[in-house]
Amino acid sequence: KARVFQLIENPTREMINMSKAESSFLTFQAELGTMGKLFNRVRTGKGAASQAVQFVVPFFNTAANLFKRSYNMTPLGFISPQYWSAFSKGIKQGHWGKFADANARITVGTSLMYWANEGFTQSNYKIEGSWKDKTKFEREMLESIGHQPNSIWWKDENGQVKSWSYAGFEPMASLFNIVATLQETEGDALDERAVQVFDSWMTMFQENPFMQGTED
Repeated sequence: KARVFQLIENPTREMINMSKAESSFLTFQAELGTMGKLFNRVRTGKGAASQAVQFVVPFFNTAANLFKRSYNMTPLGFISPQYWSAFSKGIKQGHWGKFADANARITVGTSLMYWANEGFTQSNYKIEGSWKDKTKFEREMLESIGHQPNSIWWKDENGQVKSWSYAGFEPMASLFNIVATLQETEGDALDERAVQVFDSWMTMFQENPFMQGTED
């Protein structure tokens, strides 16, 4: 007990660093990887080109970390560098906490996608994807009766369509978008579905509030 109070009053350097890292992770401001750092150096440089990139992508750290969080909550997390780094740390140092966290994220995200797919297939609630392949006319027709892209929709007691947009609620939005695209492409070849999932996911991600302007 005395040791606990002592650490509260005077935390070790390792505890402080871990707290900072965790707070950065929870606020989507974690340190970027090699490629992310390279792009960020270009983005935050002093030249005209860097200023132009920064104008187009003003919140790169947040966007990059949100995207990483999303794919780390899917089965793709098994092939991410962070996953294998955590596994290596467990083997070499016996510290399995990060590896357990990585597995937990994949389990939670994949389970959410599974149950969302089951729920939206068998209930009165349906899910819409990014509408990336729909024409302007098709979009306007759907919107005129209450639909919207990247949303969950249902009909009220009067038969009127009601919808709620999940866009912007990351990382849940990415997981729901993947489910929607998988439902829309059911019956297609596996490789074609994979391309469609990624394409739709990127379309929706660009429409997030912090990414506005990057698609122009």
